[in-house]
Amino acid sequence: MEQLEHYEITNKQHDLQLVLVAENIQSPPNVGSLFRIAEAFGVQQIWLTGTAAELSPKALRAARSADKVVALHKEPDSLKVLQTLTDAGYQVAALEVTRSSNSLPETDFSNIKKLALVLGSEKHGVSEAVLATVDFAVHVPMFGLNTSINVATAVGIALYEITRGL
Repeated sequence: MEQLEHYEITNKQHDLQLVLVAENIQSPPNVGSLFRIAEAFGVQQIWLTGTAAELSPKALRAARSADKVVALHKEPDSLKVLQTLTDAGYQVAALEVTRSSNSLPETDFSNIKKLALVLGSEKHGVSEAVLATVDFAVHVPMFGLNTSINVATAVGIALYEITRGL
């Protein structure tokens, strides 16, 4: 078996309008990884909100030029961003374990045309203020002793599940 070269690969496209809202993400490598993962799954834009890290040299190394493809917006006020996205017809989902969150594999995304996925800080997750405004919450099912995983890893899993049937 021979590995394909990059120029030999043509990726599938989808028409789901996807946005990530990264609230208070502090780690530059995580910010960069979000761009790389977002580009791989057809996310059109990323909003860095709250006290999110900038696109520093470390973040740009992790992004591997995906920051040139996925639109970046910065806004300190997460709630303002969510209102803007809601007004534009997006359904807003938090990637967070809550008392009412649904497991990603058990969530039906097939009727959603515009989705904004909110990610929370590495230490505290999605803020309570934001959780109070989202349409629904989803979580990655886990089977080990830990109750959380790296935000970029969780986003990769979530975007895979969201786009799997497209």
